[in-house]
Amino acid sequence: MMRFDPFREIEELTQRMDRAFGQSASAPTRIAPPVDVHEDDQGLELTLDLPGIRPDQIQVEAENQTLTVQATRTYDRKDGRTAHRVERAYGTLARTFSVPAKYDLGKVEDKWGEPRRIARSALLRSATVWGIGIPFTVSSISAYAGYALLPPLLRETAGVGEAQAGALLALLGFLGLPLAALGPLLATRLRTPTPLLIASTALFTTAYGGLLLAPATATLLWMVALGLAYITFPMCLALFALRSRTPATASVVSGAVQGVGYAVAAVAPLLLGGLRDATGSWSAALVVLLVVGFGNLVAVPLLARRGMVDDEVDAAPGRR
Repeated sequence: MMRFDPFREIEELTQRMDRAFGQSASAPTRIAPPVDVHEDDQGLELTLDLPGIRPDQIQVEAENQTLTVQATRTYDRKDGRTAHRVERAYGTLARTFSVPAKYDLGKVEDKWGEPRRIARSALLRSATVWGIGIPFTVSSISAYAGYALLPPLLRETAGVGEAQAGALLALLGFLGLPLAALGPLLATRLRTPTPLLIASTALFTTAYGGLLLAPATATLLWMVALGLAYITFPMCLALFALRSRTPATASVVSGAVQGVGYAVAAVAPLLLGGLRDATGSWSAALVVLLVVGFGNLVAVPLLARRGMVDDEVDAAPGRR
């Protein structure tokens, strides 16, 4: 019996593609690197990301009010080494820009810098980071508490059986599927996430208020409202990138917000469960969750300014 080797299968597929097209499937291609364009009274500034490229490998050409920046990143092939996976792009990185006639291309200046790095401690100076972190933590607390405590809560307050309580809990997970796509889409399309934050707060109020005051009256409605309130979770995941100027910044923001948010949310079921045992009912725990849901409103003014994390860290007093 022949042993299945996934890497051998990939290599054979690549070779068949080479024979079919008469060239290597990993042949160099033309890549358009991302660029930021800014203009002020000092002139026009273009900032490009060219990872893995040395300054002496970059060519800048200016002619007829057309500016071209290009470089080539080649794949280092070594004898005796088999590539099992090649995902990084190789080829010519190039961008061409039509520059207004008021600018003299003879005065083009080249400046090279190291990739931007932001320390996690510096994120405390960014209102946008707080604006993303608060609703992320709110939704995480509610989700952790919901999946851990809702089954016994529903059995004791709404009088449902174990099977029905499990089905209602599964409903929360099912509602999360469309929200995972809808949240980032709305975060991208909306000018600010204010409508999503307000809607989530209203849904949390409906869900926890209903479970507190009339748990058996419309249990299904309360659970649907709670499931829809979690739309702020995928929204925040999208904002990591939407409010960062570079992938490096988005990575730092994501790590910091998720690390703190999940750490806080992890203790919520223990504290709320302890509160239920201490009081003998779920009322106090539901009141706490109801108040936590209003935390979304704190993020409204923080995100309404459409600030970028990089800019806020740079502009903060005491920056080193």
